[in-house]
Amino acid sequence: MVSLFMLLGFTSCNQTVSDAGLVGKWQMQKIEAGGQVITTDHQVWYFEEDHSFYVSPNEDVTEKEYGGTWSLEGNILTTGFLPIPATVKTLNSQNLVLEAENQGQLAYRYTFKRLK
Repeated sequence: MVSLFMLLGFTSCNQTVSDAGLVGKWQMQKIEAGGQVITTDHQVWYFEEDHSFYVSPNEDVTEKEYGGTWSLEGNILTTGFLPIPATVKTLNSQNLVLEAENQGQLAYRYTFKRLK
């Protein structure tokens, strides 16, 4: 049983983070920052293939705001929108989790679900 947990943990640590996996439309589900959890902000983040980046206040708004660019080096995501480059903790067909630390403390954790 312990071996199974170790294998699962090892597999999740080695997930592949790629530009192609990140490209798409992601809706914010939760923001964790400053010891608070916010679940009412449902911004939609757009990661385009040409490395352009947009944010809309919610899924109902089709106009994209906050334009900029994004880059991914390994599992580190950088955009002009994020205050600190984020580590991609989870990236799969349905979920994206971005996390950043500042002086060893959690600065923020953003949890998203993929939209079609």
